[in-house]
Amino acid sequence: MRFPINLCFFVLCFLAASCAELPKKYLTLDSREIVGFETIFQRIKDKRVIFVGEGHISVEDHLVQLEVIKQLHESGKKVVVAMEMFGDRKHHTLLKWAKGEIGEAEFVREYAAEWNVPFDYYVDVFSYLYGKGIRMAGINADKGFINHAAKNGLDMIGKEMRSKLKLNSCSDDPQYEKLLNVFNERTMHSGELPYFCDAQRIRDSIMALNIVNLLKSDDVSVVVMLGSAHASKYAVPKMLLQHINVSTAVLLPESFRLLAGQDVGFDMTDYIWY
Repeated sequence: MRFPINLCFFVLCFLAASCAELPKKYLTLDSREIVGFETIFQRIKDKRVIFVGEGHISVEDHLVQLEVIKQLHESGKKVVVAMEMFGDRKHHTLLKWAKGEIGEAEFVREYAAEWNVPFDYYVDVFSYLYGKGIRMAGINADKGFINHAAKNGLDMIGKEMRSKLKLNSCSDDPQYEKLLNVFNERTMHSGELPYFCDAQRIRDSIMALNIVNLLKSDDVSVVVMLGSAHASKYAVPKMLLQHINVSTAVLLPESFRLLAGQDVGFDMTDYIWY
């Protein structure tokens, strides 16, 4: 399947992709071993939820995500791909596209309205999912809602919703707060968002609850594509386990070390690739 791509950007992406290959080294954080992808896959293949974090503009990170999905699908697993780049209100868009009810140009426009990372970084993943008929699900929270929370804090969340999300403030979780504060400082997020950390905690809680809903299907393996900070064990995985007892694996890129601004241990991820 082909997608419309801006020619200049296509040339840059082609040059980057032509040099990129699936990372060969994976560090296991429990035993501190360096192993290959096949060893990692054998360890994660039976997990119900596999978080594969990303630097959004890293070609290598998306190659790892695609390889995990491919291997699971080819091994006979019933795979659902949960993605941060689509909100949970865009389920109809993904469903219509999967059924061929909307064209590729409209799909890319819908993607661009949701996510500000150039589509070209994800084109191989989406092409594979479409071609194999693999179910896709948007799990992200509404952008306007999260921006409002970043300006106004948790007080905007009613007691009923806070209970449903099992939501506490960042100050109740120092490890999460430290990670998100570092993330805020190292990215382009504005200082005009005084409750940035609480807003991201809301986002992570909503994504976790959406993953719970996907697990209601029988025997599905859920691969979660999302930014590394959200994929770390302090974030969505921890919040997921507040709702349901389920087996998980977390894989993060080497770039997460820099993002975290601290040593990365088994409490943050199961595996790091580089």
